[in-house]
Amino acid sequence: MLSDASNSVLKRLDWSERASTISNSETITYNRNDRSPIGFFLEWFYSVIPLIYDSPVFGFYWKTPLDSFIKFLSLLKNSNQRLALTPTNSLTLDIRRAVRKLDLTNINYHIYKDIKPDWLYKLITRLPNLEHINMKKFEYVSNDSILFLYNRFSSRSVSHFSCISNAACLNNLDFSPHSHIFQSLKFLGIGSCSNLSAISLQILLSLFTNLSSLSAPNLYCLNDTVLSIISQNLKSLLTLDISRSPNATDIGFIRLSKIPLRNLRVSGCKNISNSSLENLSNFPSLRVFDISLNSKIDYTGFHKLRRRLEIARLDSLHRPFSGSTNLVFSPTTSTTTNTIPIAQSNSSHSFGSMAITALLAHGCNKLVQPLDFSGLYHISQVLPKLSYLTLSYSSLIPKSSDSAAINLNKLGLVLETFENLVSLEIHDINEPVHLDTFLVFANRLPAIKTIKLLVVTASIHQRCGIESSFENGSSSTEPDQSYDSDDSIFRSVPKIKKYLLNKSKVDELNQLSTQIGRNVTFIYIPIDPIEY
Repeated sequence: MLSDASNSVLKRLDWSERASTISNSETITYNRNDRSPIGFFLEWFYSVIPLIYDSPVFGFYWKTPLDSFIKFLSLLKNSNQRLALTPTNSLTLDIRRAVRKLDLTNINYHIYKDIKPDWLYKLITRLPNLEHINMKKFEYVSNDSILFLYNRFSSRSVSHFSCISNAACLNNLDFSPHSHIFQSLKFLGIGSCSNLSAISLQILLSLFTNLSSLSAPNLYCLNDTVLSIISQNLKSLLTLDISRSPNATDIGFIRLSKIPLRNLRVSGCKNISNSSLENLSNFPSLRVFDISLNSKIDYTGFHKLRRRLEIARLDSLHRPFSGSTNLVFSPTTSTTTNTIPIAQSNSSHSFGSMAITALLAHGCNKLVQPLDFSGLYHISQVLPKLSYLTLSYSSLIPKSSDSAAINLNKLGLVLETFENLVSLEIHDINEPVHLDTFLVFANRLPAIKTIKLLVVTASIHQRCGIESSFENGSSSTEPDQSYDSDDSIFRSVPKIKKYLLNKSKVDELNQLSTQIGRNVTFIYIPIDPIEY
C-alpha cells in the first residue's frame, strides 16, 4: 500500500505532465505496472525504485547492500532547508518525505569503504517521516556516530564519551528544543551492535523518546542503568526485546514496571531470575512475556507470584478474611483443599500478570516439572487468560524412574485449569515418549486447537542407543492400539511402550485425537541436532 507521500511523488513524477519542464538528460523512464511511463531524476534512480513504496531496499544484482546505502547517503548531503526551489529539489523533498522505513540489517563493515560518522544524523534530520529503522548487526553503528548526534543536539560539545562520566550527567542534558526531530521514529532496532558503549546507548535512548517498540537483543552494553533510562524516557514504549543481554539483572527488570509494556522479551538473560518473575504483578499491561532459555528461573518463581497475587486480592476486598473459601483441586495432594483460585476471582481490580496471554518459557533447564504437576498448576492460576504457551518437554512431564508412577488423571485435572489455552508448543523432545501422554493434552485442555511437537531428531538415537527409524517412518513394528484412558490413569512407565516421535507417529496421534472427538491438530517439527 502506497503512503500519501508516495502517491504525491508518483503524481509529480508523471512523465506526460513533466516532460516539458524536465530535461531528458536528468531523468530516466520507468514503466509502472499499468505500463504508463513515469520519470525519475537520474541521481535518485538506483535507490528510488524500491523506495517509492516507502521502504528502500539496499542491494541489487549490480550493487551490494553497502554500495547501495552509500549511494543513498550521498543523496542526503544537503539539508532540507538548503535545497533551492527547483523542480529537481522539489521532487527530492517529496521523495525524502516518502521514506518511512529503513532496513540496514546485516550490512557488514568493509575496510575500503568508509562511511562518515554523520550518517545517522543525516538519516534522522533529512527523512522527516522516518518511523522505523532497524540497524541489527549494522557494523557501522558506533560510538562516533552517536557522539556526532550528541554534539549536534546538546548544549555542550565533547570530543569523547569519556567526558560524560555517568548517567547523572545524562539526566542534566536537555534535548527538548530539538525533540520534534525525533518524534516520528516509532521503532528502533539495534540488536547485536557490538561496537556500542553503555553511555552511547543511553544517549540514543535519551533522544528517541517517542518509541513504541525497541529491539535491542544481544547487547553487552545494555545494563541496569540503560534499563533505568528506558523507564524514565520511553513512556510510550509497548514492545521491548532485550534478549541475550548478559548485564541486565532483576534490578533493571523491576524498574521497567514504570512503563506500560505489552510485549517484554528477556530470553537468554542469564541474570534474570525468580525475583523478576515474582514481580510480574507490577506489569498490569503486559500481554506477551518471553523468559525462554533462562538458566535461573524455576517453578518457585511462579509459586511466589501466585502467593503475592492471592495476598493482593485479599487486600483488595477491604475487609478481614471471613474464612469461607472455594474448594478447588490442588495438585500437591490427591484431594481437594481450601485454596482461592485466582482465575475465579470476582474482584474488578487488575493484578498485573493476570492479563498475560502468551508465555514463552522453553529451554529453561531449571524449570523441571514435579511429579504432582504443581508447576503447571501455578502457571494456570497466575495466568488464567493464557492462550499461547511454550515449554520444554521436561517442564511439562516429570522426570521419573522406571518404577515411578505417573498419574495422568492428576495431569488431566491440572490441564483443565488452562481454560483459554489455544496453542501449546512442546520443545526439546529428545527422548522416547508415551503417546497417551500427548492424548491427555488433546483431551483435557478445554480450548486447545494446536499442539506443536519440536523433536530433536538424530541425537535421540545416539543417546538412547535405539536404531534410527525416522527414515522408514516407523519406530516399532507394533502399532499403538493398546491405549486405554482408564488403564493409563495410574500407569507405571514400563507398562506402555515408549516411541520415538516421527511424522508417522504424529499422524497416528492426529487419528487418535479424531477418534476421541477432539478437533486438535498435532504438528511435527524436526529440529536439526546441530542447531539444537
